[in-house]
Amino acid sequence: MQTIKILHTSDWHLGKKLFRSSRMEEQKLFLKWLLHTIVEDNVGILLISGDIFDSPIPTVEAQEVYFQFLKDTTEQTACRVFIISGNHDSGRFLEAPLPFLRPSRIEVLGRFRKHLSEHIFLLPVENQKIGLFLLPHFRANDLLLQEQTAQHDSDYECDAFLHQHVLLRALERTVRQAKNLLQQQGANFSILMAHHLFGNTHYAGSELFLGLSGLESIPTSIFSDTFDYLALGHLHGFQTSSTNPLAIYPGSPIPLHFGEDNYKSVSLLEITSKQGQMKSSQSCKAIPPFRMILSVSGQTSELAEKLRHKLQTQVATLPPFIELRSEGGPVLSSDEVRFCDLAKEYDGSILKMSYQTSITDRAEINSSRSPISHDFPTSLNLPQIFQAFHRHKYQGTEPSEALMQTFLNSLDEWSHSSMSPSQLEEKTLNDENQTTNPS
Repeated sequence: MQTIKILHTSDWHLGKKLFRSSRMEEQKLFLKWLLHTIVEDNVGILLISGDIFDSPIPTVEAQEVYFQFLKDTTEQTACRVFIISGNHDSGRFLEAPLPFLRPSRIEVLGRFRKHLSEHIFLLPVENQKIGLFLLPHFRANDLLLQEQTAQHDSDYECDAFLHQHVLLRALERTVRQAKNLLQQQGANFSILMAHHLFGNTHYAGSELFLGLSGLESIPTSIFSDTFDYLALGHLHGFQTSSTNPLAIYPGSPIPLHFGEDNYKSVSLLEITSKQGQMKSSQSCKAIPPFRMILSVSGQTSELAEKLRHKLQTQVATLPPFIELRSEGGPVLSSDEVRFCDLAKEYDGSILKMSYQTSITDRAEINSSRSPISHDFPTSLNLPQIFQAFHRHKYQGTEPSEALMQTFLNSLDEWSHSSMSPSQLEEKTLNDENQTTNPS
């Protein structure tokens, strides 16, 4: 009998700031804790499901912390590491050092590869095999181009990009092809790593909208008979989005915004090979809070008491970050000084201080506004989708003419770059004919 432990984490967002305050101290403490956990629990496989960095072009410090962790992990343990990109990452950037990482048992998949077999990895456990399918953050054209490669078909209409059912079918076929490859190679237990929205989930509040992938949410039912565990990323709170298959979001290792839960965890999966069968059990391992992110709201007269209570009960290594929200009216400058002095007694920092109008006032304000739709119909063309996204993000305002023109120019450049040589030649000839013989 042999047991292997798999630790699943995601959404580190190295380099993240809360307003202007760096989170690097907390992130360093998390990675120190993570390395200690890998050593103490004898973890054999580490899965990192996207959003390693907070920006596609991370700071030098964020890169140093990341690579130092990988170096320490591979030098101090026998753990194998698998990493995929998230919507905050640059897939090409993550993959750039791959020739140096592979000899140290680290695999990175930042973007769709030409052949699906390059997404597949097999890990022996006694006389059995664990199969991994790595699915990095994707956009609609990634799926459809994968379909073209598989079917040698380049006759997709532009409208195909705008219909979720087409994308879901493409994703389902890709998943089944991956499962077939895993089965052909003898996998007895299959794991999917992905960075997207799957099943019944809810946002923690600090995630970015994923609609540009073409799929706002993916039903886990398409994986129920293909994979045993979905190692997911994107959501910042721990969630189980499905039990068949078991689909886990471990969430971010630190709270990334006010209002998020201060208590975080990673997912631990134990797989045991015994008498030709593989059995698994999943559990959560709590991450100690390195810094409390406190949100305090109430009438101005009671804010000080509420703040003191939270400061007295908070337990963390680093001083807290604080948000104060006064209900009913602006905070006077004298109250601001009093609140700041109170926070300093506990070495805390007030990063945000705001006031809220009453429920009645808000109702009157909202009633004067035209309703804003948050739906994105899949029958729209790309410029219309951009306009709908702009209205969604900016409280119903339409994009300016200059912005729309910039978007259309970018769309035109993208359409040229994604064309095959024969398609590009045909379009060039048509453009020349229209110039020579205008209607």
